[in-house]
Amino acid sequence: MQGKRGTQTSFFEGDFMKSKVTLEKHYAASRAAIVREIGDEFMIIPLETSSGGADNEPYILNRTGRAIWEGLDGSKSLKDTAAGLAARFDVAPETIETDMLEFVKKLLKMNLIVEVSRS
Repeated sequence: MQGKRGTQTSFFEGDFMKSKVTLEKHYAASRAAIVREIGDEFMIIPLETSSGGADNEPYILNRTGRAIWEGLDGSKSLKDTAAGLAARFDVAPETIETDMLEFVKKLLKMNLIVEVSRS
């Protein structure tokens, strides 16, 4: 999954998450993001950052990142989403799960997704 062009930021620093990201949880896009497809690029534009300031630098997704993003609709757990992607891309589910957990942490840090309660 790609991030901002030319930016090498650690998204895992600080205590930005209230709870641990797990494969059993459900996530969905937050209202703090605009998604655009321009040409062959799929962009997420944050409307705010985790510190509350504006940061409208687009977050460019590669093919895998886009597939993960599109699977984050709140209806399925990360594990279920990973299983579907593993079949689609003919990759071991464990590989997708590892990549997905890292990507979800980044998206949470940027306030681009939210955890969905499944009560």
